[in-house]
Amino acid sequence: IDFSSYARYTPNLIAEAFGVMLLATGGALVAKFAARTTANQPVQLGPRHWIMAGGITVALMGAGLFVARPAPIDLAQMFSGADKRPRNAGADTFGVRSETIAGDTRRSVFAHAPSRVIWTTVVPEDAVLTTWLGIDETAWDQDGDGVVFRVGLSDGHSYKEFLMTHVDPHARHEDRRWIPVTIDLSEYERRKVQIIFNTDASLPGGNDSRNDLSYWGAPVIRSRY
Repeated sequence: IDFSSYARYTPNLIAEAFGVMLLATGGALVAKFAARTTANQPVQLGPRHWIMAGGITVALMGAGLFVARPAPIDLAQMFSGADKRPRNAGADTFGVRSETIAGDTRRSVFAHAPSRVIWTTVVPEDAVLTTWLGIDETAWDQDGDGVVFRVGLSDGHSYKEFLMTHVDPHARHEDRRWIPVTIDLSEYERRKVQIIFNTDASLPGGNDSRNDLSYWGAPVIRSRY
């Protein structure tokens, strides 16, 4: 488990704090009952005690589940440390923005095609990569032939491409939205890999980068359990 990532995930900390609070309450009750027993005083367990004991048990079980579950890996948050190509490109090529497409706003990685973004990370257990593909609404009615989105992974020995999708909202109205993508990464769990996002200006044989304002919406790697 990556405890540094775990500690950055706010629900984990809330669950732990709640569990510690209830554990302390349970400990105080045990001490109180022990003191009464030592003093030969009768100990009676009422409904509120059983409810409290049940709450403590549920909280500790929930905290245990959070501990076993690593925090999601937010690729947009890690964007500044990613390897980006073309190198030394400015804000007209790369950036992290809140992008609204068809009324749906997502924290996104902007990568004007052609481009490549490479993240190095360790894949959690039973993990999936989720993201959404989109083209800026201002480009929908402008000239161009869309963008080819590709996702691949390298483990240092081989490269595997998981996705190649052509998105062209100028020619296809059904592409005027966020297009969801889910990729199973379970075969790479616990391994250090490179996650590679590519945007190509055109389908093979073309090279039209006009209005290729492409976005990777909310890219995250997370465990399914």
